[in-house]
Amino acid sequence: VIGLGTIEMRKGIDLFIECAAAIVRSGRIKHCRFVWIGYGYNINDLSYSFFLHEQIKRSGLVSNVFIIDAVPDLKIAYEAADIVLISSRLDPLPNVGIDAMFYKKPLICFDKATGLADILIKNNLGNECVSEYMDTMNMANKLMNLAQSESLRQRVGLRLEQIANEFFDFEKYALQIEKIGLDAVQYYNQQQRDAVTIMDSGIVSLDYFLRPDEKMEIKAAVTLYVRAWASQNVRRKLFAGFHPGIFMEQSQSYKPDGDPLAQFITQGRPAGPWSVKVITSATKPTIIPDSLRIALHIHVYYPELLLKILKRLNRNEISPDLFISVSDQLDLKEIHEILSYYYKGKVIQVQSVPNKGRDIGPFFTAFGTSFVNNYDIIGHIHTKKTKRIPNETFGTRWFEFLLDNLIGGRHNLADIILSQMASNPLIGLVFPDDPHVLGWDLNKGEAEKLRLQMGLKELPENIWFPMGTMFWARTESLLPLFNIEIDWEMYPDEPIPEDGTILHALERILPLVVSHQGFQIAVTNVEGVNR
Repeated sequence: VIGLGTIEMRKGIDLFIECAAAIVRSGRIKHCRFVWIGYGYNINDLSYSFFLHEQIKRSGLVSNVFIIDAVPDLKIAYEAADIVLISSRLDPLPNVGIDAMFYKKPLICFDKATGLADILIKNNLGNECVSEYMDTMNMANKLMNLAQSESLRQRVGLRLEQIANEFFDFEKYALQIEKIGLDAVQYYNQQQRDAVTIMDSGIVSLDYFLRPDEKMEIKAAVTLYVRAWASQNVRRKLFAGFHPGIFMEQSQSYKPDGDPLAQFITQGRPAGPWSVKVITSATKPTIIPDSLRIALHIHVYYPELLLKILKRLNRNEISPDLFISVSDQLDLKEIHEILSYYYKGKVIQVQSVPNKGRDIGPFFTAFGTSFVNNYDIIGHIHTKKTKRIPNETFGTRWFEFLLDNLIGGRHNLADIILSQMASNPLIGLVFPDDPHVLGWDLNKGEAEKLRLQMGLKELPENIWFPMGTMFWARTESLLPLFNIEIDWEMYPDEPIPEDGTILHALERILPLVVSHQGFQIAVTNVEGVNR
């Protein structure tokens, strides 16, 4: 039995000796010799060699185990050996194992210690050649089985040679590497062409694409965008109103060898669910008929943020009826005092609600009936913080991004949005177009339950939804969700997981419900506001 490699703990020479000791003690094999060949054995070296020397001596193996220095040609060793023992604790793909396979020598290694184990298991040699990790007794038993059966050794050796010829043929390997390189060149060149197509289109909005305080030239930004979509990693949208993922999935003309936005441009920007109306801060608000019944739901968990919402709302001409849900942990008197700052419209109801369902629970469960029976359009806002993320600036910017896009800051966005909804009865849902691209994550299972309850079509893979769950909606467009009567018991108890709950599913399924009802979604984009 031979072992090969530099004298170091990673190679597991002590485990090699331990295996030899188990075999000698068993008495099953009368004549056995264990030879380790490798550079670095020095019995005066107290870091490892000294202890190996003592292990051999104290285990009574001086006539069975030998450690010899490395040799320039291992051919004689392989030819003389019956079995190769790879006792490494960690060895990704040891060449000595590959050589042993070409020499038709049975080998034994530890599972989870080397890539060889994966190959052997995959090719049905796990029982003969792969031991449980660091289990030297199991390794010794497998070795004795091989030692006591010449026919088994021959069968295993021949199979190992076949595997080696299949997996480790150098010419085949070189051709595979060459193909990877050529494909990479073609892939890179396609990305370069796509980037030029996108830049030449004039469609890029750095103001939208770049994060706050991020500076980048257009060429670098577009290159970053194309590479992100090619790798499906940290994807962002390059301008408002177009979702590349939906184009990839639902456009019959999309070809998977290029960037979806570049193909959208070269195909003449065809209409489809990947493109939606964009309501911008430059849009001029029009007259909103007095007959249009409008309500706004505000869920208050952080009362210090309520005043910010009301101040922004007061800058608009429109004055929706307010429905306020308040966490039952808060003082209602304080909330009423803050609400006195809303001087343009009416506060219809202030309701203390259980700390369940976050902001969306009160929207559907506490006030759903009132919205359906009395209002044409309803807004949904909440006092948002991002407690799970240590960077407080991230949460503040996201909250302000949402308010700027739904109520307004320097611009009267609520007036703009509601006048657009008043003039176009097909608009069913309006929400900020976040440049980040997210999908179902762990929420598709919960969304599937909701889909079946409402009779929606199959859920697509790529979706557009109001990240942060704030929006304006036509009541009729959300009727299926109001009709399934979600009660308080359906919401998870706090603290809720980061993903995988009915709340996360409701957030994502909103636009699909709106489309199911025959309405369209629109998104907002405010100049100079990004995240």
